Amino acid sequence: MQTFVILFRGINVGGHKKMPMKTLKTALESLGYTDVETYIQSGNVVLKSSDRLAKIETDVTDVVKETFGFECGIHVLSRDDFSAIITANPFKEATQIPKSLHVYCLKSPAINPDHEVLGAFKKEDEAYALTDLAFYLHTPSGLGTSKLAEKIEKALKVTATARNWNTVMALSRLSLK
Repeated sequence: MQTFVILFRGINVGGHKKMPMKTLKTALESLGYTDVETYIQSGNVVLKSSDRLAKIETDVTDVVKETFGFECGIHVLSRDDFSAIITANPFKEATQIPKSLHVYCLKSPAINPDHEVLGAFKKEDEAYALTDLAFYLHTPSGLGTSKLAEKIEKALKVTATARNWNTVMALSRLSLK
């Protein structure tokens, strides 16, 4: 059995795409996944399975559609990849204020990112870094005021889903159980 982290995109936001975590947990357990844990309402799941990552992604996509009646983006990561994202964080000092550090988990590597867009929208106090698995954004003034945060997917030309460092660390702890 391997441990996987599943990140959902755009659920439980503004009353749209409502997905109660208790119902999601039950639905995932009905598929045979074990040690299913959810974390906050924004769509974070840790579970164990002997299935391959692609099968988990398909199964979860299907069960969400069946159970909740809508489709949403999901990103499934092995615990090893999730741990690698944490280890690669280039902004170690930013972890002291974890709401200022955001990790965008990438669906695929950003092959040809638009560095002009990234640079044009970056505020003076912001910093970012890109790896094959993640885009890291340090926003000391807050994510809500960041114009760069709105442009990341467009500039990277890949689908991504973001979590702040508090959530990343909570999921890491759950994945180690």
